[in-house]
Amino acid sequence: PTRLANFAKEVGKKGNMKVTVFDREEFTKMGMGSFAGVAQGTNEPPKFIIMEYFGGKKSEKPVLLVGKGLTFDTGGVSLKPGLNMDQMKFDMCGSAVVFGVMNAIAELQPKMNVVAIVPSTHNMLGGSAYKPGDILTAYNGKTIEVLNTDAEGRLILADCLPYVGKYKPSYVIDMATLTGAVVIALGRHASGVMSNDQHLADKIIEAGEDSGDRAWQLPLWDEHQSCTKTKYADLANIGGGREAGTIHAAAFLSKFTNDYKWAHIDIAATASYSSPVKAGTGRPVPLISELLLSKKLK
Repeated sequence: PTRLANFAKEVGKKGNMKVTVFDREEFTKMGMGSFAGVAQGTNEPPKFIIMEYFGGKKSEKPVLLVGKGLTFDTGGVSLKPGLNMDQMKFDMCGSAVVFGVMNAIAELQPKMNVVAIVPSTHNMLGGSAYKPGDILTAYNGKTIEVLNTDAEGRLILADCLPYVGKYKPSYVIDMATLTGAVVIALGRHASGVMSNDQHLADKIIEAGEDSGDRAWQLPLWDEHQSCTKTKYADLANIGGGREAGTIHAAAFLSKFTNDYKWAHIDIAATASYSSPVKAGTGRPVPLISELLLSKKLK
């Protein structure tokens, strides 16, 4: 997280951006109990990173980009299998996409307003780690019952998505390596898109076709919302069993996005690969850059 924060500052300096970094104590006091819960098992200092670029008119509402920055994910108490766990360093690819796009903006200086938000931490085991059965309170006051500590990405995003409302955004797009289910659903060729606004979803898919960095829309119907029900809190962080895992994760996130037009892009299948080498792909930086720089959202 510290390296990500330092990189954000480098990009910000180059691109005339305001960069703010909150540490564990600060974002906990701000009310980000869900993010703080995930981060409490690691000694590595977590960071809440904000990059603000206002190159457009003051009256123009900004586009908000949110990137999941899990710099290593063991799964926590709900420990992942050992096979391929080394690749969990790629769980920060959502944040890498955000920084890649902001770096392009820093170099090109377009006339637009864009704000980037990145919550970054390890998800580790430890004596202070959060546990299944814990109840966390998110930034907007909603309580969350933790049923699986490996569903941590949606927990750190649950604090960011209400927070971005303060910017009165035109659109909000979050990108996260959120579910293995999207790998099964779409394979390595397309990122999964779910949205509460069809125009936004259409433009994301269009930008994917134009850039060669493809995405495909999955439904997000009212029927999917039942997966978050629990007797002990406002919602649970997992549900639905083996069915529609990617959609159910988006359904959870949608509970925090009622105040604006939002899309979630699950990049677990596209942001990295293991063969022929273990590496990040840079996707979907081309898609998001095309979406913003060609002003498709207007």
